[in-house]
Amino acid sequence: MAHDFFPTMEIQGSSAAVENLLLATTSVGLATVWLGILYLIKDDVLQFLGEPKGEFMAVVPLGYAATSSKGPKKQPLEMKIRYLD
Repeated sequence: MAHDFFPTMEIQGSSAAVENLLLATTSVGLATVWLGILYLIKDDVLQFLGEPKGEFMAVVPLGYAATSSKGPKKQPLEMKIRYLD
């Protein structure tokens, strides 16, 4: 069980860093997206970046959006909260 601790912490730390990057980017008026799916073609991405080998958690392109979006319709908070007695 202890052997899983450090890889799990690395994943959690990387995830928090990417989320902070997404929030910071949005706060200054840029658009961004977390492309974690590119991990499935990791070797191709590394080759495109000119890296012979390596690891990454996500690719995060950023820039100015071509169109604006209001995002998905949000559900009422009451539908998402469950109180435990």
